[in-house]
Amino acid sequence: MEGPWGMGSKKAVDLVFDKEVWALVGVLDGRNSHLVEQVAAKIDIPFVSAWASDPTLSKAYVPQFFNCVPNSDQQATVLLNEINRIRTYDRWILVSDESYDSRIAKEGIKRNEEYAKNPPFKELELSKRDGIENASKDLCDMIGTNEVEAVVMSCESATNLELIRSLRSAKLELPVYTGSDMLHEKTFSDMASKNLGEVYFVNVGIPESGTNIRTDFDQEFLSDHGYYPGPMASCAYDAIHVVARAIEQSDLDAKKLKKSLSNTSYSGKTGVIEFDQFGNRDKLPKITPINSGNLAASKR
Repeated sequence: MEGPWGMGSKKAVDLVFDKEVWALVGVLDGRNSHLVEQVAAKIDIPFVSAWASDPTLSKAYVPQFFNCVPNSDQQATVLLNEINRIRTYDRWILVSDESYDSRIAKEGIKRNEEYAKNPPFKELELSKRDGIENASKDLCDMIGTNEVEAVVMSCESATNLELIRSLRSAKLELPVYTGSDMLHEKTFSDMASKNLGEVYFVNVGIPESGTNIRTDFDQEFLSDHGYYPGPMASCAYDAIHVVARAIEQSDLDAKKLKKSLSNTSYSGKTGVIEFDQFGNRDKLPKITPINSGNLAASKR
């Protein structure tokens, strides 16, 4: 996906026509996943997403699309249930930035029926022009002067991490909630190596107790890379297995692969994967928020 806009589409087309692939698996953000989805729709080849939580991917009603992770609308239900029903915070704030996935996640939260019952006390939308230092100062000031009880962040993964570090440096220990994007491989290892306090995220395949139970995949990944796999790797692992099993069940007939994927029922590292009529993950794993302090078993 590196390079000029449209490069991702070109590479996907090259895979189909030059390599004659039967399916595409993407470990991509929402914006780039749309590029691959367009190719899948035009060429009629299955596209299995292993990471994008953008719900508009399935709302394009492309029958070639399948998503192995809960979308941001589904994740919003988990987060707002925690805010409204379990913790019952009266004064919480919603923080977002200008990125594509952040905007999509924020819209999912605001569309949710629970949002109207207990909207945020304040909203803060960060601008790239202000820089992370100014954004962190604005957030800390807002919390410090308004007796805020909790923060919900829908920013890019790296921005979320920097904001949380700033909060902790300012001795602001209030709980922070975020979606699965926080579990991006680039930030996951930092979360696992440092206890960031009460940071909760929607879980997409991490043992909640932080147990040291490891699969053959975990051990092989450790041997190859020197650290245990994070959630992105686990989701990609499951997506590859979903496609491989679908190929087997289609009797090695590429024309039957899409139907075979529609009938998927696979129990993987991230739970049981099945798809609804729009390609969304149907049977969700247990995606209750868990504390970053439980990630010790995933340290490098």
